[in-house]
Amino acid sequence: MGSPVRNRIPIEDYFIHEKDAFIKSEYHNGEIIAMGGTTTKHDLMVNHLIAQLLYCLKKKGYKLFSKDVLVHAPACNRVFYPDIFIVCGKILKEKRPWGASAVLNPSIVVEVLSESTQEFDRTEKFDCYKTIAEFRKYFLVYQHELKVEVHEKISPNQWLETTLSQENDVLDFDACEVILKDLYDLDLEEDEV
Repeated sequence: MGSPVRNRIPIEDYFIHEKDAFIKSEYHNGEIIAMGGTTTKHDLMVNHLIAQLLYCLKKKGYKLFSKDVLVHAPACNRVFYPDIFIVCGKILKEKRPWGASAVLNPSIVVEVLSESTQEFDRTEKFDCYKTIAEFRKYFLVYQHELKVEVHEKISPNQWLETTLSQENDVLDFDACEVILKDLYDLDLEEDEV
């Protein structure tokens, strides 16, 4: 027995749908994938990192966006809601008077890994981000252990992977730095995770 046939929709219909959608969805080559909720820890980690970076990045002329702004990777026909992304320079944006807009040129992307999406974030999503010319750094932040994978573009087809897992390791966002232990300093009770 084969796989079920799924109806694919044009990307323009997705953008029209997403502009006023009650539940956020990503676009994966014709399929609309509803976004699930997050844990309190996931949300606090994203917000904590934003708080640490926002002022520093603004002084450097970088723009920081959170999980409510779309990124479109036209080469792989996908649209994502990254947890955090940074644009270094002028924002290139698709503007649609009749639908949602999307940024085309993230330089740095941060994803806080969830059990249900971590494999996708590491493989297909990463490969898709790589099709964006300006994209050059990818941070994968683990929720349940002190660990961040950093993927940095060395040349158009070569990426260097580094794993940070020591409290005093530094996350380098080009213009700004965050100490790893500061990212995980969330003051959560066990039942809030």
